[in-house]
Amino acid sequence: MAVDAQARCLMALLKYSLKREMPSGWAFMQGVDEQRLLSLARAHAVAPLICETWSAYPSGDSAVRHALQRQTGQAVMHSYRLLFYTKYLIGILQEDGIEAAVLKGVSTAEFFPQPELRKSADVDLLLFSDESVERAIACLKRHGFAEDGPRLHLHHVGMIGKARIEVELHSMMVEPFDNQATNERVTRCLREAKKSVRLQNCMGIPLPALTGAYHGFELLLHLLQHFLTAGFGIKLLCDWVVFWERQPLEAALEAAQLARMLRVEQFAAAVSALCVRELGMDARAAEPFLAPGDAQVKEDAYLDLFLQEIIDAEEFGKSEKGRMVAIHGSGLSAYVRAFHHQMNLNFPKAGRCPLLWPALWTLTLQRFLHNNRTLRKTTVAEVMKSAGERGKLVERLSLFE
Repeated sequence: MAVDAQARCLMALLKYSLKREMPSGWAFMQGVDEQRLLSLARAHAVAPLICETWSAYPSGDSAVRHALQRQTGQAVMHSYRLLFYTKYLIGILQEDGIEAAVLKGVSTAEFFPQPELRKSADVDLLLFSDESVERAIACLKRHGFAEDGPRLHLHHVGMIGKARIEVELHSMMVEPFDNQATNERVTRCLREAKKSVRLQNCMGIPLPALTGAYHGFELLLHLLQHFLTAGFGIKLLCDWVVFWERQPLEAALEAAQLARMLRVEQFAAAVSALCVRELGMDARAAEPFLAPGDAQVKEDAYLDLFLQEIIDAEEFGKSEKGRMVAIHGSGLSAYVRAFHHQMNLNFPKAGRCPLLWPALWTLTLQRFLHNNRTLRKTTVAEVMKSAGERGKLVERLSLFE
């Protein structure tokens, strides 16, 4: 299905906004339903990024412009609230001798032309080990925080305080994939990533963050994790563009080598090719990721499908109730492997014992059916259909091979 006029217009507005350039003409806005365009921008959490550019459109709908400007003002206020909340969290952890690094959020926002316009909802902190996460949990509980529901994720624990802003404490750079060799490589990378932590200026506040190749590598892992689950939206593409356009070539070459080591270089190439084509990413900044890519993941036909998948997903796959996973592989075995992987994520310790697998499969199925019915309001058929269709995009990327 062809990308519609609203989506094309949104990509054009983002391209101009990330470059801090004004269009020489507004033909791309002609015939666009501005209300639908605003809804799409909000769904992808990029409305503040295009506010200045869009507001300059002389024939724009004044009511839509006012709504956009109001939302942008709210986003700016929230960005500064998150910034100082992150500073507070880092401070109380450091007082307890706990090392943490800011993931994404304000540390990535710094690379945008106007950092306060990059929307974030929560605070992600990398603690580098399970032991450090437990220490951080205890520390935050002493400061009035509580765990935000049951621990449903293997790689992070959610906390919530009086400010009602979710804090995610990560022990890993990414949730485990369904490939053990890949997970072992990511674990080795975590040790090297810790060495890259430096104080980084974040809207005027120095905060510890991953730097250089490992910051970019974390962005890639984040993209890939969401791509293989419910999907990701345009905002993460913008992260990729602004970060690498501000990095030296040596950092990009190192990150590209990490992608090859992880066997995800085709994914990095597809993301970069799409960013060059749609968002005007500097081809020189993208070249280290483009060079290892096969022609078939950089051709327009594939990139059209890839872009449509991203547009459809909206922010983190919120658009469709059936979005849970993109099947890696084909046939019944691919679905079985995905289900078994989910069992291991749900029961990481017990899953190491094959004798327990029948019972764990049953519990995983019960949880899956319950969540579909009560939380996602969807069916098994819808989930499997979505997974299979999105799996066709995954197949060409030769992930982990």
